[in-house]
Amino acid sequence: MNRLLLESAWPSEFQKEDGETRLVYLWIESDPLPLPRAQLLQIVRLILTVIVDWSVGVLGVFAAILVTSSIIPQTFEAGAIDLLLSKPVSRVLLYLTKFFGGCAFIGLIAAYVIAGLWLIAGTRFGIWSHSLFLCIPIMLFLFAIYYGVSALAGLIWRNAIVSVVLTIIFWGLCFSIGSGKGVCEKVFIDKSRVVKLVFAGQTLLGADDSGDVHEWQPQDRKWYKVFAPEETNNPVPFGPPPGLIGPVYDMKRDRILAATPGPVTPGSGGFNMFPPAAPLVVGARQAAWNRKKIGTAPLGTLAFFVRPDGALLAVTKGAVFRLTEKAGGKTGAPQEEFVRMGPEAPLLLDPNASVAMNAETGALAAFNRGTVLVLAPDASGKYVRQIEKEVVPAKESKSAVLAFAGQTILVALSDGRVLVLGASDLALKQEFRPVGDQAPRFAAASPGNRWISVLFHNRRLWVFDVEKGVPAKLAISGQGDISAMAFEGPQRLVAIDRGTRISQYDLESGRLAEQSGPELDKLLMAYYYVLNPIYTVLPKPGKMGDVVAYLLSDLNELQEMGQGPRDLSQRREKIEVAQPILSSLAFLVVILALGCVYVWRTDF
Repeated sequence: MNRLLLESAWPSEFQKEDGETRLVYLWIESDPLPLPRAQLLQIVRLILTVIVDWSVGVLGVFAAILVTSSIIPQTFEAGAIDLLLSKPVSRVLLYLTKFFGGCAFIGLIAAYVIAGLWLIAGTRFGIWSHSLFLCIPIMLFLFAIYYGVSALAGLIWRNAIVSVVLTIIFWGLCFSIGSGKGVCEKVFIDKSRVVKLVFAGQTLLGADDSGDVHEWQPQDRKWYKVFAPEETNNPVPFGPPPGLIGPVYDMKRDRILAATPGPVTPGSGGFNMFPPAAPLVVGARQAAWNRKKIGTAPLGTLAFFVRPDGALLAVTKGAVFRLTEKAGGKTGAPQEEFVRMGPEAPLLLDPNASVAMNAETGALAAFNRGTVLVLAPDASGKYVRQIEKEVVPAKESKSAVLAFAGQTILVALSDGRVLVLGASDLALKQEFRPVGDQAPRFAAASPGNRWISVLFHNRRLWVFDVEKGVPAKLAISGQGDISAMAFEGPQRLVAIDRGTRISQYDLESGRLAEQSGPELDKLLMAYYYVLNPIYTVLPKPGKMGDVVAYLLSDLNELQEMGQGPRDLSQRREKIEVAQPILSSLAFLVVILALGCVYVWRTDF
């Protein structure tokens, strides 16, 4: 009974299963597994992805190369080619026919293996994943990339062994370039990549994913670490620090404020049932932004905001709180505490709910499981419910990011759709899909409410002109590598690309106004001017595994296996689907064109 009462009181915190799962092999049946069925199915999908990626992907492709490596050399060796060319046969068509014939042969084998995996997954686990058949053209395309190199080598040297060796060398080159790029990003770039920007008066502060805050010094063109924690021990073994809630700039006291939440228990779905209150820390300018603990944030704090009158608010899962000063105790120094500012009925927001503030009125908008709620301050400053409505296009979405600009609320959903709502009636005005189905990470509104910017997890920035109701025509530098953005004024947008480089855009003209950043060391120069261009030009067969995983699983399941819907502002692995396919296709076209030119101009 107690369990049922808890589940009814906090339905979003519990995942209730109606049945149990057992493993059965022949007549042997295991005890019930401790995993719920939904989580077990996610594990099966990931295992299936690994099997497809390796058996039909990397290992299968190399086995196919060994089988087909002799087709082109045998066709164009002395004697065989003389007989073929004695007939009115086009050399180019002969070469392409042999190439696509080898691809068709491997395609039949791949279809046979994929169909078998589909039947096993469906009959044994009930996973009738029809998208599994989409892996057949992907696997065939992956083979065609390697086979294009093998065919060109076989055409030039007419030796199957040389074709196989050069194909392996080509694979090693692609693997080395891709691995080197990944290591450089994870070890040297991502560690210092700025993901949040805060303007503290004329000072620009940036925070990374681990919660470290840096101050930009334009004279030195360097980021200097500030707001350092007193304790640097990581409470999560082998895991990253939990990050910060905030920081925000408290203009009245000329300081920044943030909360430092504790680590999330693995497997808890991105939240703990009864987490401790997060310590509240501040850093004043006069103290060189040194971090100082002044208390604790309210339980369940989702975000901090600064109202137009300078009041600092904390929005929690249940209410809105304001930071106030009270008379000091024994020391006589004033102390700060949070006071509840409404609404009268609890909010009952989920841990992954998103909240935004109207910078002119101080009104709040919240998105929670497909419903948008608007809270407005009354004459006394307390927040009351103004309107609450389920947004039909978003009713299936469990997470989103918001921006509140004047009479417009922008809701960027986890599936990549961007909804523009009227703040007064929450009616849908417009709908966009700027970057496909990529999830958004941050959204912000400019002072003056003219512009709204949305930054997606694939690090692409999109700007919306609220006044004209159309996407802004803005020449943005570094698209695909932008990690943070913020508005400095009504017509000035600041973005971070290359991890730490600052780009300032004039929104009225739509042009880049100023760009500055730290000087690149030799390693970063090699990355940006050598490694990255080579990686862009070469095909990306190693990235086809991401495409297979994308086809076999829901994108959210890939990012948060075993968890509930995650806060979209948290870091996710950047998964590109179209880019590796397009670059690999371009390479394949070039390699086939080279083979055709060689066949046409060579006297056999």
